[in-house]
Amino acid sequence: MFSIEKVYTAKEVAEDGYEAMLLGKLVKLSALTPINKFVLKNMNLFPVKRVLQQIKMRQEGNL
Repeated sequence: MFSIEKVYTAKEVAEDGYEAMLLGKLVKLSALTPINKFVLKNMNLFPVKRVLQQIKMRQEGNL
């Protein structure tokens, strides 16, 4: 039921985004697990149906 993933505060996410802005980055994926970041950055490499299946499995706790 409960995830072992870290829950980020709004302050942490805001600071992360601010630091990225100062570095000139247009996109900053904050408060995501390494797996989620990988999938989001490489979404065009995966079939949409498979990605949706994986998301459903994670949300249901089967992965």
